[in-house]
Amino acid sequence: MEQGDYTSVPSASSVASLPVPAAKQGFTEISLPSTAFVNINKSGKTQLRLTAYTVADFTSGVLEIYGGEDAVSAPVLMVVYN
Repeated sequence: MEQGDYTSVPSASSVASLPVPAAKQGFTEISLPSTAFVNINKSGKTQLRLTAYTVADFTSGVLEIYGGEDAVSAPVLMVVYN
C-alpha cells in the first residue's frame, strides 16, 4: 500500500458484505457480483478495502487479520470461477 491509497477514490464501493464467521477462529466467504468483475485488474494488483460499522454499545468487536508468516492463521484468498 502507498500513502495515496488511503485517499484515492475507489472504482466501486459497497460491492459485498462480509458476514460474521459462524464460530470463533472461523472463516467467512463472499461472492462478488458479476458487475464487480470489471474492476479486477487482469494484469496487475487489485485492492480490496474493508469498512467496519459498529454500534456504540461498548461491546468489543474485533476482526483479526494475520500476516502470511503466521503458520496457523495465515490469510487465504480462494478464487473460484464458475
